[in-house]
Amino acid sequence: MMTPEERWRKIENALQTAAELHADNERRHEALLADRAEINVLHKDLLRSQIDLYKSQEKLAATMGTLTQAMISVNSTMETLTQAMISVSGKWDRVLDLAEKFLLGGSGNGRGNQ
Repeated sequence: MMTPEERWRKIENALQTAAELHADNERRHEALLADRAEINVLHKDLLRSQIDLYKSQEKLAATMGTLTQAMISVNSTMETLTQAMISVSGKWDRVLDLAEKFLLGGSGNGRGNQ
């Protein structure tokens, strides 16, 4: 059997242990609150970054649309230029034939055949 003094010492030890556990829990709770505040700041930064990313993606999409329209216009211009070059090429061949004919002083197909 325990003496009243032993019981009292056991109760004091239990109270001391409970106080230490409570203090440790308070420190952990404070650390948890600090971590949660840091997480909230990081979350806000993440949301801002996502908003900036979405805005940049919208600008990129608009720029890509403009670029696509420019490429279509360039393609059309290139087709027109190709047709013009084909037309000029045919006319240039005719001019060369006539010049050759003139220089040879002959007539016929322009290749010197008379």
